[in-house]
Amino acid sequence: MPDFTREEVIKIVHVLEKADLSGLDLNGVSLRGADLSKAILSMANLMRADLSEANLYGIDLSQTNLHGAFLFKANLQGANLQGTNLTGAILREANLTGAILRDAKYDKNTIFPYGFNAEDAGMVLDE
Repeated sequence: MPDFTREEVIKIVHVLEKADLSGLDLNGVSLRGADLSKAILSMANLMRADLSEANLYGIDLSQTNLHGAFLFKANLQGANLQGTNLTGAILREANLTGAILRDAKYDKNTIFPYGFNAEDAGMVLDE
């Protein structure tokens, strides 16, 4: 059970470190620059959400829908993205050091940081 409703998240977006937001529908929400380090967003819907420049260090995004999400310069160091939908997501200049990406889906429209190899990370191409 999530700690917050969608409306509460929008109001307090910059102080959600370690919050349990699992399963929430945050479709299209702007979380730009938010500190969500070590938060739990597993199975959440973050489709088309703006997470650019957000601190997502150690976050649990497993089984989350990030289709078309904007993750430009996001810190995803040590994040769990296992089984996450990253189709169409923009991860340009994101920090993916130590991120778990096994079985995460991507497609031809997903934009990764320069030099990142999705296949080596165990990701699955969604054609």
